[in-house]
Amino acid sequence: MWSNLDALDATDWLKRIAQGDSVESGMRACLDKIEQIDKHINAFHHVFADNALEQVRVCDATSTEKRGPLHGLPIAIKEENAIAGIPTAFGTAAMSTPATEDSAVVAALRCAGAIIIGTTRMPEFGTWPFTESKNGGVTRNPLDLRFSPGGSSGGSAAAVAAGMIPVAIGGDGGGSIRIPAAYCGLYGLKPRRGRVSTAPVEHLWWDLGTIGPLAKSPRDLRLIYSVIGQFPAVPLPKQLRIAVHVNPKIAGVTVPAQLTDTALQTAEQLAKGMNGVIVDTDLRLPTPTDAFMPQFLGGLVAEVKQLDQPEKIEKRSRQLVRIGQFVGSRRAVDWARKRGERYARDVDKLLDQYDVIVSPTVAARPPLAGILDGRGPIRAQLASLPYVAFTALWNVTGHPAIAVPVGVGDDGMPLSVQLAGRDEDMLLRLAETLGKPNLT
Repeated sequence: MWSNLDALDATDWLKRIAQGDSVESGMRACLDKIEQIDKHINAFHHVFADNALEQVRVCDATSTEKRGPLHGLPIAIKEENAIAGIPTAFGTAAMSTPATEDSAVVAALRCAGAIIIGTTRMPEFGTWPFTESKNGGVTRNPLDLRFSPGGSSGGSAAAVAAGMIPVAIGGDGGGSIRIPAAYCGLYGLKPRRGRVSTAPVEHLWWDLGTIGPLAKSPRDLRLIYSVIGQFPAVPLPKQLRIAVHVNPKIAGVTVPAQLTDTALQTAEQLAKGMNGVIVDTDLRLPTPTDAFMPQFLGGLVAEVKQLDQPEKIEKRSRQLVRIGQFVGSRRAVDWARKRGERYARDVDKLLDQYDVIVSPTVAARPPLAGILDGRGPIRAQLASLPYVAFTALWNVTGHPAIAVPVGVGDDGMPLSVQLAGRDEDMLLRLAETLGKPNLT
């Protein structure tokens, strides 16, 4: 019997299947839990119950030697990834044409034996670090329903944190995997640019966006990433050089003391556990707004052009698109991408001095669910600043970054740090040193 789903990460799930537990029974347990609790959370847009149950019967009949590395694993997909036969919604009601093929990521997961259980909620076009929209409603944090799970991969994070599924796929164009991972007590990986295919989409907000997993453990991040991406194994340095970044240079953003203290304490823990040394406790990093905004807005305009019913997009998004037609012109995007390359070179020089940069993942405690109510695009952007203050740079430069849960704050909600560096393998190994899998 499959029970206590909250206590299973994806690796445990696969071990149980390998030991003879029924894939069908596990899938039914997931579907039952989704039916019981998602009405309170709103993590899923579509649940493919009938299709999933058809697939699990095939899985149970598949001989051991023909099973893939993710055989029978239920997984949810953020609804910006194409799934054949389903409109690629991007969180909007303005798309009704079904996709003709799976995205490269979905195809890779299926080939490895995973079963797509459904698509998860996101704000319209993924434009906010909160998961709510007029079309999709408000998604709530399963750890405390008063709060948002963050965004834009908030549906994926909420589904995993609630124990509805063991692992999920998100997308990250400015922090959209790492932010909800932070608020839901999960691990979230933003891969290095180019390591995961975005096909059939040419780009996700030009150079900013990529696709990655949200999970309960670093080993699950590694497992899923080994299927959807490519990364080389690298040796750890003989002495880990650590820098701490706790002061983003963004007007109006003040980082709570508990978050800065947590980042410093995590750096000390890494130094102790990895024969490391903290080289800088107040690293200053560039603020990449000039390289970020044209790509963000230009990417939004590009997504709207793919819609078959653009008249149905939300008022707030329409206003943002109007801004994007000027700020996100192709000339502005080309300039911003070159500017981003300059930021990347600057960060590479820093990474000649430091092996890992530790920071808070976010610069604020969890937002209340419904934070976007009554806000137009400008006020929504201002409200978003503390949530992307530490994350957006790594989208501009293309470097990998991981959100790592490191305990619980005074408010009873998760604390999270971000590890950034040159390569995913080292970051995953460092995440593994910071604690056991985050199983509730």
